[in-house]
Amino acid sequence: MFFLAQVANVDLFVQNQLFSSSKTLLDSSITIGVTADDVRAGQGGKLYAQNFHSSSFGLKLSDQMFKIDYIAKNVGSDITIGGDAITNESVTLTAGGAGTVLGTPVAFDSYGIIGWATKNGSETNVAITFSGSGFTVPGGVSGETYCIKYFENDAAGKLVTVSANIVPKVVRAVLTANLFNGDPNDITASTKVGKVTIEIPRLQLSGAQELNMSMTGVSQTDMSGVALVADENCSDGYYATILQTLFNANWYDDVTNLAVDDADFALGVAGTRTLNVYAIYPNAVPLLKANTNFTFTSDTPAKATVSSAGLVTGVAAGTATIRIKITAKPAIECVAYVTVS
Repeated sequence: MFFLAQVANVDLFVQNQLFSSSKTLLDSSITIGVTADDVRAGQGGKLYAQNFHSSSFGLKLSDQMFKIDYIAKNVGSDITIGGDAITNESVTLTAGGAGTVLGTPVAFDSYGIIGWATKNGSETNVAITFSGSGFTVPGGVSGETYCIKYFENDAAGKLVTVSANIVPKVVRAVLTANLFNGDPNDITASTKVGKVTIEIPRLQLSGAQELNMSMTGVSQTDMSGVALVADENCSDGYYATILQTLFNANWYDDVTNLAVDDADFALGVAGTRTLNVYAIYPNAVPLLKANTNFTFTSDTPAKATVSSAGLVTGVAAGTATIRIKITAKPAIECVAYVTVS
């Protein structure tokens, strides 16, 4: 028995670009759903079957840290470098109310290169106009200190423009969560024994975004989306894969039996055939394994031989029994029968 605990780590990709790798989630959840309609008929409206349709696979994340990458993909925009940011600077005026800021003010919309000056201890703003980095505060007196607010270009800033026509991005999401031992009879219970990897090849982001800020709180960056169908070639396609991985596990640990494709077959003298061997698991699809994983022997090599690669060769007329064992787990064995004519 196992239990899944804690939040997942999440990697997000756009094509081959890893644009976000988060290890600071507060919660991470997936929701799998399908709509079921009853098929009823006859007196009393008896239930004969259910018709399942409109399947869905959803993902929701809440990150404790601010992630502008989430916001960009959620609103369907690309991050650009450089943008105008508001700056506050304390300046002591000289004669005539003149002053100079350290930064380089830039235009505010179509109003020109302007700013706002607030005298220390006052709440009244005075509009000012810059000439280069210099300005004059109307009525300002030499020696007075003002807080100067203006816009300045940050060449290293990351800018996301939220379009009025939002089309969220489609990304690939890979969640990795911790798996723990929940067996009460195991002395190693509650130790981390593996991981679960959930991969969503095509996650359509929802476009919904909130940044809630409070005096004592920390704003979380949320992201949610629904899976779009992937790989419909010759199949119904799929939304996601969920892989359980146990540390130090081997492919043969849970094998209960082996099976040979067409285990009773005929060959002519000098005829050959390579065996295909399947591993049988409880509650899982049989898995064809490479013959290098097995040991092959013939009980009657005078009638038919078998190589280490599973190649059976007819030698003389009669019947031979071929035994196949997992090399690393010899207790698991099956047989094949060959009739040579």
